[in-house]
Amino acid sequence: GILLTKNKEILTPEIKSLIRTKLYEKNEMLAIEKLKMYGEDLIDLGSSIGLTSLKVVQNTSNKKIVLVEPISEYLNYSKIQLEPFKKNSYFYENKAIDYSKENKFIDKDVNNLLSKLSDKEGQKVTKITISEILEKYSIKTYNLIIDIEGNSFDPLFYEETALKNCKKMIIEDNFDKYSKSEIEDRITELDFNIDFYIPSKYGNVLGIRNNKLL
Repeated sequence: GILLTKNKEILTPEIKSLIRTKLYEKNEMLAIEKLKMYGEDLIDLGSSIGLTSLKVVQNTSNKKIVLVEPISEYLNYSKIQLEPFKKNSYFYENKAIDYSKENKFIDKDVNNLLSKLSDKEGQKVTKITISEILEKYSIKTYNLIIDIEGNSFDPLFYEETALKNCKKMIIEDNFDKYSKSEIEDRITELDFNIDFYIPSKYGNVLGIRNNKLL
């Protein structure tokens, strides 16, 4: 196991308990193993404290790892956790994925699992897109993890061109904004295939593969 850096503000008692009992992002971790999300450049959207990226980089070398997280404290914590794994190149974007034209703010919850974008409350955030990330870091093919509360499915509808070079993707979200059938239809339209699915009231997790890049 990995010894996590102590930080009472980041690792709240609830988070520490979830990590200790292997329940923190449990289904995302299972999806990483099922899809074998290793050995490729990785973009981690809504990376939080970096534990999903941490799992990937333990079995990945000489790749670009991009973490995107609007809460700077979580991103800084991620840097500390990933620093020992020096075989990859790490890039950190203190920004948010959002495709609306309105300003967005980060509504930071004391429990980082519940922090999310807001239209009115919190600190204003800078936005970025997957397409911009690919261009900025000269990334061609890549894997993708998306966990942006309430908006994780948005890239399926707004980033069709960028997703053509995505080999594997893990998405966690509920089906409030889009229905399950809408997401399944969109995944088929993009010529991806669902290889992993676990429903959960805390956020359904889908693991999908690009049929053209198998």
